[in-house]
Amino acid sequence: MAGTKVFQKAVLIVAGFMLALVPSADVLAREVKLVPDKAKILRLDRPASTIIVGNPAIADATIRSGSMMVLTGKSYGNTNLIALDGAGEEIANINLTVAPPEARTLWLYRGVAHVSYNCNPRCARVLAIGDEKGAFNLTNDQIGKKTGLATGDASTSGAAPQ
Repeated sequence: MAGTKVFQKAVLIVAGFMLALVPSADVLAREVKLVPDKAKILRLDRPASTIIVGNPAIADATIRSGSMMVLTGKSYGNTNLIALDGAGEEIANINLTVAPPEARTLWLYRGVAHVSYNCNPRCARVLAIGDEKGAFNLTNDQIGKKTGLATGDASTSGAAPQ
């Protein structure tokens, strides 16, 4: 019986040391995968008052409510996001990876230049990072004109699409 009590104390001491080595559960550390131009909701365990994105050219983050953030992929690459509470304590440190969509994307190559299409089920040209400049600008202009027609913005809806 004495041996059992010694064993129980030893287990408690080892468990205590192991818990001391585990990082605080308050700090959220993980990786989030994003796609350009797509938003993703991230919920934190507690409210954040400040968010920092390592490279805002790759991803964007916005606090929608204290503990809810909206993450948006902007361009391909890796960066990080740090969320701080009102006292300046770190509550999250998240790796963000922005990569092209894997499904239903077709890249048509002409030499080294390429044009991107989304096929769902019919293929239509889309704006994508790395597309050939002429095709990208043409698609961008058409999208802008269509948006102008939908919103009634006369400055963007003047000419018919090409």
